[in-house]
Parts: sequence; structure tokens; C-alpha cells
Amino acid sequence: MARHLDFLGAHAESIQAAGPLTDPEANGRDGLWIVEADTAEEADRLVHVVPF
Repeated sequence: MARHLDFLGAHAESIQAAGPLTDPEANGRDGLWIVEADTAEEADRLVHVVPF
């Protein structure tokens, strides 16, 4: 988890907000990022290099 948080911190200029998503039983399922990027490809690159 520390590597994941370090990654988010290192990319804070692009990743404006991040957090977990849960199901109705409060089990973690996925996450949601709000990203500021010039292109969809730039945002997609972040998703594919995250170490989590």
C-alpha cells in the first residue's frame, strides 16, 4: 500500500482525488480517481503504471 500512496503523491498534479469504492456490504471492490490530463491517453497511462 505504501508504494501505491507514494505513486499517488508523486502524481498529485494529475490525480486530483482518489479513493476506494465499496459494494453494499462495504467490501472494497475498486477505486476511483479524478484525473486532470490533456488527453485520454495521458490519463490511461497513469492507470497502467500504478503499482497496485
